Amino acid sequence: MTHSTANSQQFGLFGLDVHKKTIVIAQAPVSGQAKFVQTISNQSQMVEDFFAPRVQKYEQVHAVYEAGGCGYVLARQLEKMGIKTLVVAPSKILKAPGKKVKNDKKDAENLARLLKNQVLLGQKELHEVIPPDPQDEIIREKVRQRDAFKREAKRLQNQIMAMLLRHGFHYNLTKTTWTKTYRSWLERLDFGNEKLQVIFLGYLNFLNQVEEQVEACDLELKTLCADWNDQQFIAQALQCFRGISFLSSVTIVAEIGRFSRFQSAPLLMGYIGLTPSEYSSGDSVIRGRISKTGNKRIRTLAVEAACSAYRIPKSLKTFRASCPKGVPEQVIQMAYKAQIRLHNRYCHLIHKGKSTQVARIAVARELLGFLWAAGVFMEAHLNAKRQTQVA
Repeated sequence: MTHSTANSQQFGLFGLDVHKKTIVIAQAPVSGQAKFVQTISNQSQMVEDFFAPRVQKYEQVHAVYEAGGCGYVLARQLEKMGIKTLVVAPSKILKAPGKKVKNDKKDAENLARLLKNQVLLGQKELHEVIPPDPQDEIIREKVRQRDAFKREAKRLQNQIMAMLLRHGFHYNLTKTTWTKTYRSWLERLDFGNEKLQVIFLGYLNFLNQVEEQVEACDLELKTLCADWNDQQFIAQALQCFRGISFLSSVTIVAEIGRFSRFQSAPLLMGYIGLTPSEYSSGDSVIRGRISKTGNKRIRTLAVEAACSAYRIPKSLKTFRASCPKGVPEQVIQMAYKAQIRLHNRYCHLIHKGKSTQVARIAVARELLGFLWAAGVFMEAHLNAKRQTQVA
């Protein structure tokens, strides 16, 4: 579609620069430059008051804004109003290097201009971010809450051990700490000073409370996953892979959403940040460390799962018995082949003289490829099963 064939009353194209308190709105007319329209408060009623007349005025209303800390509440509200909304990745928006003026109005106008080029001219300059389903978002928030509690527990453990070191207490009953024996030893410690004892017990009590919160999150996650949509079956399928536990599979599925939104496994690897960085020009080819862009939680889980690659692969009979019940045979075969390939890959890299860290990163990258294949297969399998039941 071109500007000449588009009616000025047919399309309403709006770019939104969304902040915590305000939304800066610009509009791109069918013919002409994008211009600033209005700044409104970031409140649902104000959004409805602004867009309701536009929905009546135009045949199609399109809006775009950058993904950020404000989440997807605005996108869901606009979709309910019948507005086609795009949430885009801010890091992928093209910016002219010569322009030195940046403000909210300019950002909104730029978004409106890019949206106009995409809707009317078919230029794919905006990279859409797929908003998660409400159920997926609940699981994701619970997983992230558990992660926050775990990090807080680890911080408290470090604080306790640092306090013990400052006051000359050394544990030598066992080689490892934070076991039952270590905790009973902590409870018997006497600092010889009432105020220090109160401070130390405060640390211990706070740690116990945080650990109880972690256990509560684990129970709530199991309850939530029981009522999850088809994603629970995908998470169950991923548990067939060596090194992927219940919590790891739920985290991966909740953070990724739909595996099929990645056209190939390398795209998922790049999204997670496990592909090498590169700065090449002409005959000079320079590849560096992994990019570490994208989702840190999945990257950490993938590397942790890769630590099991050194173990000797199980036989098919033993491996099948360790898989969750109800998983399709195709996924079991994928996971069985994955453990063999990843083990051979790990051993090959170690024998070449690579460090264990480099070997684990390489194995984690390949593991993501297998997880992508299993996730895409399960989504297609569940869609076919759903269509069969409807028919």
